[in-house]
Amino acid sequence: MFSPIGEAKDTSVTLRPATSTGNDRRRRLRFALNADLTYQSLEKSEVTVSGQGQVHDISSGALAFHADGAVPVK
Repeated sequence: MFSPIGEAKDTSVTLRPATSTGNDRRRRLRFALNADLTYQSLEKSEVTVSGQGQVHDISSGALAFHADGAVPVK
């Protein structure tokens, strides 16, 4: 599971629904968000993956972001 670490520096929140494509099956309303992100993946209390990226949008159940590099799948 990925968890954000630190605090977002320069954020701007747009209080309008994010645009979606006709094939989007997500049920929760998403909001566009432009913020820097630092993330890490923990496994048995040890950091296994970490990196930086940019938040794309957020909902009450998820956060979509673009990583600056490849995120390994385990």
